[in-house]
Amino acid sequence: MKASIIRLSALTKRNNRVKVQLLKDFPEFQLYKGQVANVKASLMNNFLHYNNGAKFILKDSDIDQALVTYRTKHVTADTTIPKKVVLQKTKINNQTASLKTEEPKEVPKLKKEKLPQSSINKDVTLDNIKIPGLDI
Repeated sequence: MKASIIRLSALTKRNNRVKVQLLKDFPEFQLYKGQVANVKASLMNNFLHYNNGAKFILKDSDIDQALVTYRTKHVTADTTIPKKVVLQKTKINNQTASLKTEEPKEVPKLKKEKLPQSSINKDVTLDNIKIPGLDI
């Protein structure tokens, strides 16, 4: 009896992705509610589909448009808030910079003091130390 040799390629399993729409946020995978994404089938079965976290999309008509609009509203809201904060910070920095140029403050100079040398092992030198196996 001759043993048959079969080589199975993981390439076929590597390229299989499933189109899903998320019903909950998964920040650890950088996937958010309402987003339509192509993910690996194992990720969908093991994490996303558990407890109604995502749903499979077989046709484009299966996509819930209300969730997509929910996602786009939150994406635009997330991107507009930091810009306003940055503008406020720059305005504040410009005002403080103008105040600094009008009234410069004097910084007192610190005196550098020499630290006393340690009196521990003051008499230890290379001539006094004998290390076995080390010939100097």
